[in-house]
Amino acid sequence: MRYPLLARAAYLERFLVAVFAAALLVACGQSGTSIGPAPQAPGATNSPGGTSSPPVVGASPTPSAIATGRATSAPQPSPSASATPGGPTQSPIATPSATPTSTGGGGPLCLPLAPAAALAPPQPVRFGIDTGAAGNLAPVATSTPKPVNTALEEAALSGLRPPHGSLVVRLNRLFWSGGEALLQQFASDAQRYAALGYDVEVQVRYHPATVDIDNLAGWVIYVRHVVDVLGPNDHLVALTITNEVNFNVSPNTSDGAYPGAQDALIQGIEAAADEARLRGYGQRIRMGFTFAYRFNPATDAELFDYIALNGGASFQHALGFVGLDDYPGTVYPPAFPPGDTAGNEMADAIATMRGCYLPLGNIASTVPLWVTENGSSSSSSEGSQQAALTGMIDAVRRLSGAYGVTDYRWFNLRDNDSSGTGTFDQVGLLRDDYSAKPSYSSFQHEIAIGS
Repeated sequence: MRYPLLARAAYLERFLVAVFAAALLVACGQSGTSIGPAPQAPGATNSPGGTSSPPVVGASPTPSAIATGRATSAPQPSPSASATPGGPTQSPIATPSATPTSTGGGGPLCLPLAPAAALAPPQPVRFGIDTGAAGNLAPVATSTPKPVNTALEEAALSGLRPPHGSLVVRLNRLFWSGGEALLQQFASDAQRYAALGYDVEVQVRYHPATVDIDNLAGWVIYVRHVVDVLGPNDHLVALTITNEVNFNVSPNTSDGAYPGAQDALIQGIEAAADEARLRGYGQRIRMGFTFAYRFNPATDAELFDYIALNGGASFQHALGFVGLDDYPGTVYPPAFPPGDTAGNEMADAIATMRGCYLPLGNIASTVPLWVTENGSSSSSSEGSQQAALTGMIDAVRRLSGAYGVTDYRWFNLRDNDSSGTGTFDQVGLLRDDYSAKPSYSSFQHEIAIGS
């Protein structure tokens, strides 16, 4: 579904303000003028571009980059996929370097970067898909997702299984507020998919109950318990700790609306990795976080500024991947300007993540980049969804070696409601009656040639 005109105008206003701020920072830097608030104590939340932020990693954008919103990013050394003997196919646990190297930059607000012209050869990509109901952006009213037919779902998954390698089933929306009952349901679902031969990734949402808002000690205890409950499943390959902390307007879909979410991300990943190591799962289960590309240029950069200031050595060593959530044509940009495509936007997102956001957070170039959510609505047409899917996956494959992209997840397997008006109601490869859209066979083909 396209954003309404008013929503598009609001996003455009935010982005133009951010571009103006970036241009002002560059101008001030050239004249020697300083702007921004006075330095704050370590651990304080800083606004990006202020003098209290860590030094901007990489070159400032050129005037032409500011005018177009694009610069060029050179590739980073790329992590390569590896296999654990006797276990699921894995992306490696990276050993972060002390001083990550930047390859260029989009300025303090990470203006979009275009990929470098010279690229390393592609590397294998591990594919996966979300199977549950899609959460929609609040406060959009949507219809209730159609009931699940387990047999039809399993038949559709079987059709996507690659001839070689694994297919990851990604389970979304394990809310802390859901308590033990929800956790046990996720454990049961994960075991069912494992018994069918699929690897499993689980999104562990902060999403606290009212009584637990900002209760980080309780959150850490919960995260360790999640590892204890889900970890014995030999097909569990990853836990995404928190979701889209930079997105602070939709508590239904993202964790940024909750106080303490940035600390929940850092402390949650540290606790999950430590618990997995203590239980003997450390070489199998990767811990990471997701980033909603792009919401608000200022708050997007603020998340990585905060990680740079507060994510110390323990966090860096615990971090197994950074996840990119990207919905070109559905979220950002809500509509394509003339000549633009979903594939171009995906390529820019990958280059901007590796070339600007990750260095801004002092995240090592050896940490794998995953596309944890990528999708396109078929509300305008099923053909446009198919073209978007093919273009975006082709961009991922083309840039995988140069930018260290090891994993890709499509969101979602089935529509919530094939006549629904919610942002994510029609992003499935299947209609709500489990009949296949053209995108299903395209994804099947992409998995077969890309795994």
